[in-house]
Amino acid sequence: MKEYYSIREVAKILDMKPKTVQKYCREGNIKAGKIGKNWIITKAAINESIVYTEPTVEN
Repeated sequence: MKEYYSIREVAKILDMKPKTVQKYCREGNIKAGKIGKNWIITKAAINESIVYTEPTVEN
């Protein structure tokens, strides 16, 4: 498996638009670095950004 991913690759993995992933990177919601104009995101950062929540049931 790859260790580093691009914005487009992460967007496919997380089922999001690339612009949304880029925004999350800029805001720090997804840990990422830049090489020139390109964002580089590690596999660990992708795993950290995935949050599982239990559905709430209202009575």
